[in-house]
Amino acid sequence: MDGTGDLFAPLVDELIGAKVSVISYPSKDCLGWEPLLQFIRQAIPRDEPITLVAESFSGPLGIMLAARKSHNVRALVLCASFASSPLPRWLRHVPVPGFALKALPRFVVQSLLLDSTSSSEQVATIHRCVKSVPPKILAGRFRMIQQVDVRSDLREVHLPILYLAGRKDRLVPKRCSNEITGSHAGSSRVILDGPHLLLQSSPEPAANEIRKFLGSTFAQ
Repeated sequence: MDGTGDLFAPLVDELIGAKVSVISYPSKDCLGWEPLLQFIRQAIPRDEPITLVAESFSGPLGIMLAARKSHNVRALVLCASFASSPLPRWLRHVPVPGFALKALPRFVVQSLLLDSTSSSEQVATIHRCVKSVPPKILAGRFRMIQQVDVRSDLREVHLPILYLAGRKDRLVPKRCSNEITGSHAGSSRVILDGPHLLLQSSPEPAANEIRKFLGSTFAQ
């Protein structure tokens, strides 16, 4: 949800030999789903086949882009993400101010996004990225998560999908991965022993699963 792109460095380091582009979202205004989608469409390469990797908040955008049948998008990897709001019903209409999200103490960040095995450096990096985002952006993106529903777009996706789930994810419930893999015939789910921020806490096994997925997908 921070949108900085800074948290993907561990995964990029593991994807040796792959050409990887990390897209950072605009940080001055809170763009809605459609404007963000257009921003991404302008940012991705257009002259070569690509695989989209979308984590958490970015998952709906990955689904939307894949559903629009961009000719060079060949596969979709979703990590700890969702097609409809992952929040419990009682929290979907509760206003949460951005300063409250920005002021989360480190132990809360570690508890929700990482786990007890995470290093102090990992926790500090996550905390720094969250604090770097203006409160109005955090509040706006939280409202987007409260209201999101791209299940109709998901039905229009005809690309292979890999869903990576963290066994210790405290934010995105299992029903979210069930909703995606259960309604998309060309999808597979892999559960790794990690928390919500799986690509940051377990970059090596995540990269291995992405390579296996792409190898089996494009060998067909």
